Amino acid sequence: MANAKTGGVGARPTGGELTSFPPLRKTGTAAELTESAGYRRSTIRALQEEAKHEHQDSLMSEWRKLTTKRAKKSFEQLLEELADMGFSWRDIGRMLRVSVPQFESGVKVKALPVKAVFSGVASCRL
Repeated sequence: MANAKTGGVGARPTGGELTSFPPLRKTGTAAELTESAGYRRSTIRALQEEAKHEHQDSLMSEWRKLTTKRAKKSFEQLLEELADMGFSWRDIGRMLRVSVPQFESGVKVKALPVKAVFSGVASCRL
């Protein structure tokens, strides 16, 4: 099996080898073979679900960490960061539910949902 350095089949992001099941039995009754295949599928499904939840939890943790870090920045710095990521003022205005003229003039800037901006910037950096 190839590893992550070669990028081949069986590569894992951590660089380790994937563990595989022993080869399927080719002999036995149809019921035994069906039961064996069903067991494998159930095991793989459970592992997949566990990995999915671990991945979601780690992403949420990282998102919270980045949001907290961004909360220490000024609103203007966050707007600049979003603009540096390629968001137009129109896009940013839409995210904040403010019209572009209001946004550009700063009429509603003080009343904008700043936490939403922190979260948005953090999400873009994941």
